[in-house]
Amino acid sequence: MIEPTLRVRSRLWPALAVVALLLQLLLPYRGWTMLLVVLGLTWLVGYLWARALMRGLKLTRQMRFGWAQVGDRLEERFRLVNQSWLPALWVELIDHSTLPGYAVSHATGVNALSQNEWRTQGVCTRRGIFTLGPASLRTGDPFGLFSVVIADAAAATLVVMPQVVPLPAIEVAPGGRVGEGRRIRDSAEPTVSAARVRDYRQGDAAHWIHWRTSARRDALFVRQFDNTPAGDWWIALDLNADVQVGEGQDSTLEHAIILAASLAERGLRAGR
Repeated sequence: MIEPTLRVRSRLWPALAVVALLLQLLLPYRGWTMLLVVLGLTWLVGYLWARALMRGLKLTRQMRFGWAQVGDRLEERFRLVNQSWLPALWVELIDHSTLPGYAVSHATGVNALSQNEWRTQGVCTRRGIFTLGPASLRTGDPFGLFSVVIADAAAATLVVMPQVVPLPAIEVAPGGRVGEGRRIRDSAEPTVSAARVRDYRQGDAAHWIHWRTSARRDALFVRQFDNTPAGDWWIALDLNADVQVGEGQDSTLEHAIILAASLAERGLRAGR
């Protein structure tokens, strides 16, 4: 965890105090003494105020999902808690997220022993892996004498998938018609073929028992069914930069990635 920092923001106050002290020494006057007292008390109150905020302010952020698609709306919830007995009249949230176009920096305030919540929204415009956070809080005392920076190193990874679009009907030959197919795992449910037997297991239905083999081996055996061959879809994407044209979202590369992702989504739904 990064320790918060407290720095002097204004050098004017110490300079005024030094000038008042010199004047009091050279030209004794009750007004210089009162000015020194006011400057000193203001400096002390500002320091204690800023120190209380440095220890009492806490920031949390929540995101519903760790992934999205291009075009999805991203929403985060922020909560600023003030555990000190003094209010934070101004608090600036500085966000360092890497998601393009996602600006959640915010200025607010929070009363003593209370909290403030707000939501932010953004649109995922580019695919890739991004981070939400880290962030930092910047605040200070009401007199502007001290500046407090509270760094929140927490960051969440956001994966933005390529956009998936509806595709027209595309005929892809299944296994068994064109090309080679693969035999997927054996099934206990009856299908077209029953090429082998296996030992009986508790829960197997009685009508699956292969009585001839069971009688010959003096133990219960059930028929083992093979599923119908099913063809896998192989999607090959040419990522050679020399054959691509255009830039950004209008490039042929982005269109090819969208098409490949859409085909993959259709294949997954079809069990391919």
